[in-house]
Amino acid sequence: MVTLIKGHTIHQNIPVLTGKCPNCETLYSADHERYRDTSTVQNNFKRVYLNSAKYMKIGQLLWADRKFSTSAINAMYNFHASASAYAEYWNNTFGTEQILITRAQVWQAFVQQSIRTIAEESQIDVEFDDGLNIKEVTTQAFSLLGEDGIIRAADEHACDECSQKRKDTSDVVFHDPAAVVGVDATDDNIPGLAAPPEPIEVEIPEVTSDDGMDVDTT
Repeated sequence: MVTLIKGHTIHQNIPVLTGKCPNCETLYSADHERYRDTSTVQNNFKRVYLNSAKYMKIGQLLWADRKFSTSAINAMYNFHASASAYAEYWNNTFGTEQILITRAQVWQAFVQQSIRTIAEESQIDVEFDDGLNIKEVTTQAFSLLGEDGIIRAADEHACDECSQKRKDTSDVVFHDPAAVVGVDATDDNIPGLAAPPEPIEVEIPEVTSDDGMDVDTT
């Protein structure tokens, strides 16, 4: 029995079923398939990360749906949140006394969702060696899907907005600190002060304390 996060709702004591082929010993799980690679001498086991998976294992006894993993990605990209920050946010908002998520589980969801998103764009189900830790999975995923740092969605794309020459200084430079970029085109358009600012006198009240130290002035 495992705990399932569906959306942001926690479901406990959920059974996880795994099928097994009696002939080739392939295992069929909710988020991956595990088979013996007979094309190699070692006959090592391979793991296929299914793009069609609706739920993913992100902890020893914790599963989550794609909505949870997508929200983790959106938080990291849109708000520049770290895995630790998102875990803290989720725990404060949706967590219970019994169920709290960790930074490692958020990072697991982020990596697995990213792999499936990019793999689906490439129209493949990625295969890695079975039994890898999350760092090794990330390394093999970049080797297979990274394409030397090329963002596939932006490949062979160029326009005047995204392709511009580097500039050492901005085209818009104001010498008046009252200027607002995007509103004041030049220094000439900035209205001057009607009169010099008047000095403001601020009286700071004396604060007495009952805990003050008695001082002998004699």
